[in-house]
Amino acid sequence: MPLPEPTPGGGAPVKRQTIRSQLESFVQMPEKALSDVAREDSVRQLEGPPLPPETAHVVAWWRELADARPSGGFGLGSLSYADLMAWAHLSARIPTPWEVDLILNGDRAFVAEFSATPERPTQYDPLKVMDAFADEDARAAQGIE
Repeated sequence: MPLPEPTPGGGAPVKRQTIRSQLESFVQMPEKALSDVAREDSVRQLEGPPLPPETAHVVAWWRELADARPSGGFGLGSLSYADLMAWAHLSARIPTPWEVDLILNGDRAFVAEFSATPERPTQYDPLKVMDAFADEDARAAQGIE
């Protein structure tokens, strides 16, 4: 979840926007304020690259885990290694280290995006899940935490 940034002069903190919310605001700008090329680029970035077919099973596993996630009093919490271990034991699956990494890092990105969204979806949106996984992969490739 993005933390508020302090403002110069000690005023009220400013809430940082997620990359997705910034791109969505660009797409919704009046036509005269944004060129067609910039709008198309924003839409293309929102859609993101397709997930490689090799990761489809990992996203399916994540959905199983996410559907069993209990809701806490402070909002949506990230999945833990214990959650993953219990799921693997009960479902007789043996995820590899990179699959565990992808599930946990993708889940953290999803929770951050979900928590930053003012309107809460009533169920998990698969496109937002894929966006969260793709965003996490992009940040990891660029060395951004």
